[in-house]
Amino acid sequence: MRDFIKKQFRRFRRLINYGIMGVLNTIVDYMVFALVYDLMHFGAGVGQAAGFLAGSVCGYLLNSNITFREGKGRTKAQFVQYVGVDFVLLAISSVAMEYMENQGLNAYVVKLGMTAVIALLHYTIYKYVVFRIKKEDSEK
Repeated sequence: MRDFIKKQFRRFRRLINYGIMGVLNTIVDYMVFALVYDLMHFGAGVGQAAGFLAGSVCGYLLNSNITFREGKGRTKAQFVQYVGVDFVLLAISSVAMEYMENQGLNAYVVKLGMTAVIALLHYTIYKYVVFRIKKEDSEK
């Protein structure tokens, strides 16, 4: 059983690391969102943009140095790709947040769902496009 657990951990190490880094940058994202949305009284879309961008900077630093460190390296082009992906997803999520808030839905509940969807999209795009990881460690 112990060997099985070790093998599974090695197999999913990157995804586990991404999840841990995601929790950290999501905390940053939510703190900034709450600050802008609740304390500064801006709309959910503006709060989403501010939180998302703060989380994005935190995420790039964590993921490029920990999760995808063996990728193609930390280049200006990689950073531009990373930020580009974030801006596209930011635009989509901000519009969706504003729309759902205008429909009377709780912004925090909507943000929770939006965070999950964006996390899955991010992981896939970062792994294969930005950091260009071809195979997992267990597949080598």
